[in-house]
Amino acid sequence: MLREVAKAPAIVIGHSVGGATAYVLAAREPALVKALVLEDPWLARYHDGVWRAELFKALEGVVAKSDDPAALRAAVGRMPLPTPGPRGERTVAEVRGFYSAERLATYYAFVDPAFVKELTRAEATGTKAIAETRGKVTQPTLLLASDPRVDSALADGEADAFAAAGVQVMRFPGVPHRMHGLKPEVFLEAIEPFLRKERAS
Repeated sequence: MLREVAKAPAIVIGHSVGGATAYVLAAREPALVKALVLEDPWLARYHDGVWRAELFKALEGVVAKSDDPAALRAAVGRMPLPTPGPRGERTVAEVRGFYSAERLATYYAFVDPAFVKELTRAEATGTKAIAETRGKVTQPTLLLASDPRVDSALADGEADAFAAAGVQVMRFPGVPHRMHGLKPEVFLEAIEPFLRKERAS
């Protein structure tokens, strides 16, 4: 995409596993990445066990139903939320808007079951790729860190390590892992100054 469509170094924004992917990309293909925005990236598999292991197990059963749209929507609706929603929601079926069961089902219909299975394996190839990347990213980077007391993919001390390495870190007390969906105004206000600066440089 970056070589054939953008045809120029890009500012790459990644959330969660997408943040880890963007991080590895920036190290492996530095000429393609002008700057990085990492929204609560999942870089360390193990903190308090495999992060969200129960949710990924549930998701494994969901994506197995991707060939039956009605069954898929029902299975998505039964999924427990990793943390209660803003109005006390406990399952996806109770959520409205951005993270409604109907919307999530349109995404999960195209998720490869092998990818979800990989998330719950004791040893995962992605872990090695991330470990080999540490210390090799030289592009300007903005790290958006969700609140670990609420729900964050970042392991303890990870945001501090990024800050010590010269990365711009913004922390969001009370904001969970999916800040772009649950707090879009906060997310946009956080990234706009960084994007303006990097576009102008």
